[in-house]
Amino acid sequence: NDDEKAKAEFVGKLKELSVFVDESGDFGEFESHAPYYIISLVLHDQKIDIHESLSILENEMALLNWLKLQHNSYVKRPRPTAG
Repeated sequence: NDDEKAKAEFVGKLKELSVFVDESGDFGEFESHAPYYIISLVLHDQKIDIHESLSILENEMALLNWLKLQHNSYVKRPRPTAG
């Protein structure tokens, strides 16, 4: 199957994959101030440096005054390298 072959090839290229999952909302009774239940998922191939992208995102959030809305933050430090 071509799909399985492509998937195996992709997975074989990954050295380390980080998965971040976050949720927000409530499964309880409907509340008009919070009508949604949201799940976010981020997959990050650790061999790709995303510090510049995160800096751009943080700057844009600061311009929108959204930094105060963060309840989870990423750690801004380089990961130790093996070897």
